[in-house]
Amino acid sequence: MAQWNGMEQAATIAQLVGVDALGLISTIVQAAQTVQRNKETCQELVQDVQLINGLLRMLQNPEMMQREEIVNALNGLEGTLREAYSLVSSCQDCSTTYRIFMGWKHTDQFRRVKKKIAKHLRFYPMIFHADITCRLERISNGTLSTCSSQV
Repeated sequence: MAQWNGMEQAATIAQLVGVDALGLISTIVQAAQTVQRNKETCQELVQDVQLINGLLRMLQNPEMMQREEIVNALNGLEGTLREAYSLVSSCQDCSTTYRIFMGWKHTDQFRRVKKKIAKHLRFYPMIFHADITCRLERISNGTLSTCSSQV
C-alpha cells in the first residue's frame, strides 16, 4: 500500500510540473509579443517552447505521468522554462546604453537556454517509445496492469 501512495504522489507532482510548464509556456509566448529588442531571437525561442507545449499536452495522460522514467526525463524542464521567461521578459524594455553594453550577455544566455530546450526535446522520442512499448506489452499480455519498468 505504501508503494501505491508513493506512485500517486509522484503522479501528482508530475502533473503539477506539466501544468506549471504549460502555464510558463503561455507566459513566455505572451511576453515575447511585447519585446522591444531581440525580437527575432525571442520568436525563435517561442517556436522552441511551442514544440514543447504540444508534446506536453500529449503527456497529460495520467497513465503516462505515473511512469517514473517519464517524470525523470521531464525533470528540469520547468527550470529551463523559467529561465527562458526571465530572458524574454528582460528584452521587453531597457535603454540603448544597456543594449550596447549587455547585448553580448543576452546572446550567450539565449544560446544557453536554446541548448537546454534542445536537450529536453531530445527526450520526447524516448518517452513516446517507452509509452508505445508499454502499451504493446500490455496488449500482448492481455492485461490492464501497469507496465514493467524495464521498458
